[in-house]
Amino acid sequence: MNDQQAEAILGALTRIANILEGNHAAAPGVSADVPSNPYASPDVPKGYDTVLGYFSKNMPSAFEMMDDPITGTLRDGHWLTHQAHRRDIPVHKVRAPEALQEIGIGEINAYPKWLLAERIN
Repeated sequence: MNDQQAEAILGALTRIANILEGNHAAAPGVSADVPSNPYASPDVPKGYDTVLGYFSKNMPSAFEMMDDPITGTLRDGHWLTHQAHRRDIPVHKVRAPEALQEIGIGEINAYPKWLLAERIN
């Protein structure tokens, strides 16, 4: 190894150490932002979530095993809507997440998180 290679390696290791210690911004070309969840709706009231949002955040391994999460969660949405109406629980219409807007669905239901947990967990 020549001096130029050693300096390049040392520089890279120094940048990594600084990032790990929080003393430096992310490496050039690398975003430190967490990517957004394409299944999360942007306007969900506090204490509520959508079926897709809840699944993707709380049960990602089960969610990832679905062939099609949108159709794979329809039965849950029907059950939640029925139970909410039967129990007189408010359901909120919210703007659909990106994945649904791409196929022409503009709004979906948001349910109380405790009701989602009752159904999904």
